[in-house]
Amino acid sequence: MLQQKEISNLQKDEPINHYFLIKKIETKVNKNEKEYLLFELGDHSGSIIGFKWTNISEFHKQLEPGEIVKIKGKTLDYNGQIQISIDNIYKPSENENIPISYFLPRCDKDIEDLKIKFWKRIDNIKDDNLKKLLKVFFTPEVFEKFCLAPAGKSWHHAYIGGLLEHVIEMIRLADLICDLHKEINRDLLIAGCVLHDVGKIDELFYDRNFDYTDEGKLNGHILIGISLLNKAINKLDNFPQELERQLIHLIASHQGRLEYGSPIEPKTLEAIALHGIDELSSKVNAYKSAIKQDLNSGSKWTRYQPLINSMIYIPDNFGKN
Repeated sequence: MLQQKEISNLQKDEPINHYFLIKKIETKVNKNEKEYLLFELGDHSGSIIGFKWTNISEFHKQLEPGEIVKIKGKTLDYNGQIQISIDNIYKPSENENIPISYFLPRCDKDIEDLKIKFWKRIDNIKDDNLKKLLKVFFTPEVFEKFCLAPAGKSWHHAYIGGLLEHVIEMIRLADLICDLHKEINRDLLIAGCVLHDVGKIDELFYDRNFDYTDEGKLNGHILIGISLLNKAINKLDNFPQELERQLIHLIASHQGRLEYGSPIEPKTLEAIALHGIDELSSKVNAYKSAIKQDLNSGSKWTRYQPLINSMIYIPDNFGKN
C-alpha cells in the first residue's frame, strides 16, 4: 500500500506529492479565454478535481485516462470543495512499482461472504427451470467476472465487487417485497434481480479505470444481458417459452422508462417490483457514496451531483446510527 494520504482525507492548503489515477482529462477555456487542463483524479477512496494552468498542450499530448501519474501541487477550497492546483505532473518509472489495486475503489464488504450468500439463495429457488438456468448461466468464468465488475461507471456501486453487492442487496429487498405481496412470483423476481444487470460484465472494463468497452458503447448492458441469457437458455432442453419471455422482459424493462434506457416499460408485477428494488438499491448507494466523498469537506452539502441536478445534505450524525 502506498504511504500517502487518501483523497477522502485531504484538507485544504495541504501540499500534494501524490500518485493518482487519471480518470478524466479535458481541455477547458476560462472566462479570459485562456486554456487550462481539468483532471478527475482517483484513488481507492474516491476522486478529486485538479487543474493545470500552464504547459497545457505539452501535458495533454502525453497523458490519457487510465494512467497513473505523480502530481505535485496544493489543495485549495473552491465553493466548499477540496480541489488540487497542479504545479507539475510526472509519469512514474517502472522501478517505482506502483500497485494499480490502490487506485481502484473496492467493495467494503467481504466478497467471499457475498459469494456464499449468492449461491445459497440460488439453491433456495424452488422453480427447477430457473435454478438450472442460473447454474448453467454462471460458469466459473462468468461468475468471476460477475464478482469483480462494478455495477456502474460512476453513479452507484461503482467499485470492484459492486455488481455482486448490488445484486445481494436487491435479493434481500425482493424477498421482503414478496413476503408483503404474495402474488409476486418470488423465484422469477429473484432471477430478475440476479440477471437484470449481468450485461455489465461485458459493458464495462475495470482493469485500470472504469469505462465502457466497445461492445458496451455499441449495445449497452440490456442488450448484452439478453444476448447472454439467450445463450444460456439455448444450452437447456425444453426451457419454457413463457418463462423465457418473462425473463427477457425483466431485463429489458428494469430501468423503468424509455428515457432512462429501457426499450420497454414494466408490464408485469415482477417487472415493476424489480424496477423499484433496483432504484432503491442504486440510489441509496449513490447518495451514500456522494456523502462519504465529501464528508470531510467542512460543508453541510455535497458537491453538485449532475445526475440528480442537486447537492445532497450531509447530516451531523451520518453513519453513527
